[in-house]
Amino acid sequence: MLSGYTLKKIPLSELKLATVKDFKRLIIPVLIVFAVDFLLQLFLFGASVPVLLKTDIKKLLWGTLNKGGGVLWFLIALFYSKFFFRIVLNKIPKYREMFLLVGTYIFSVPKLKIELPQNFDLIFVGMLFMDAGYILRNSVDEDSPKLEKLGVIAFFIWIYLVRNKKIYVDLAQRIYPVLAIIAAICGALCVIQLCKLFECSKLLTKVTGFFGKRSLDLLCIHQLDGLTGNCVLKYLEPEKLNPYVHCFVRILFYTVVLLCLVGARILFRKAVAAFRK
Repeated sequence: MLSGYTLKKIPLSELKLATVKDFKRLIIPVLIVFAVDFLLQLFLFGASVPVLLKTDIKKLLWGTLNKGGGVLWFLIALFYSKFFFRIVLNKIPKYREMFLLVGTYIFSVPKLKIELPQNFDLIFVGMLFMDAGYILRNSVDEDSPKLEKLGVIAFFIWIYLVRNKKIYVDLAQRIYPVLAIIAAICGALCVIQLCKLFECSKLLTKVTGFFGKRSLDLLCIHQLDGLTGNCVLKYLEPEKLNPYVHCFVRILFYTVVLLCLVGARILFRKAVAAFRK
């Protein structure tokens, strides 16, 4: 939904350029993480090269349906959703909501059980969320009191559905009933309002801005958690820790790794600049 909120409508003549940019931003990181994961498995655990190649190819092709690939399936699904949503915006300007709802329903019918490579069957529900964000951005002014009222109403709906009714979206498991989609949209509205609230504080703006710009890096670090983070955190016996303490320690660990990564990038860029001179 937030991707749709920040997406701008472009003519189809610019689709190729936008797709190339999305490929670099979303798919290249997936390939890099898979490559790092491959090397770690190979050198740290002595895994077989043919077995690793076969496993990684299956993960890339089938995503969540292969019960592998971790959280990176989402980036691939988002890439396809953005590509097709731009086409839908141009080709179906008036009745796209109906088109997306019908498509989402067809792919969610348990009896049909349509499962496609690279989670292609999730594209319609992905575009539905993007459309909700796109409509919100283009129909309500960011500074309008209406958005604040929507945020308050959304908060109570969200809490009621998720907390009391245990209704939630799990795209990886193909769980997205109508009420769950409503709950997720309300949750996204709350996040938007929370971000606007943070703008009142320069410190919070800097902190959230720093992590926001590097959210993709954090996602990739989280993906490698099984081979990196768990090697450190397993000594803390996470199963005996309070869940909130465990969560804090894990976030702290991710933050340290992220800072090291950012520092390494800065040093690399300086070294490249000095070499060119």
